[in-house]
Amino acid sequence: MAFPKPKVVIKAHTETGAMFTPVDGFPNLLGTRLEQVGTPVRTPGGIFSVLKLVAFVTFTKAFIEGFFSTLVDGDDFPLPGKLQRQESNMAFYKGHKPAIIPASEGREEETLMRNGLPVYHNTVFVDATYTNGIENPVDPILWVDTTEYAMKELAESMATTGFGE
Repeated sequence: MAFPKPKVVIKAHTETGAMFTPVDGFPNLLGTRLEQVGTPVRTPGGIFSVLKLVAFVTFTKAFIEGFFSTLVDGDDFPLPGKLQRQESNMAFYKGHKPAIIPASEGREEETLMRNGLPVYHNTVFVDATYTNGIENPVDPILWVDTTEYAMKELAESMATTGFGE
């Protein structure tokens, strides 16, 4: 039996019900929430599970008006792609808090650590059509990239778009 292919859906704001909400400080940008359920993952201990991923994605108002104006809560997201969880020992953005292990009976909440360093998670939407002219098919495997190069590339990207401030 094959794993079902994960599906990305668009979700309304949990409090306002709006499909797209303004991005503070950027009058021409709107954000939305995407969810993906059914992503199979394998833990280091060899246990398989299914993961629900959530990402917040930003678009220009013109793009939304041209392509997404008719979307409603729970619709399939019209761009082909998937949500991927990134993991690092450095924060992805200012104010980012490390992942936690929730409290349970007899144990207090604690910061998730790996090799003595806190672990940070970030979930992003990855376009599945083309990357540098090469077809990039969607697969249900999560990736982790904590290399110095990847973190430098992320910081440079955020700085040039104005989101790294």
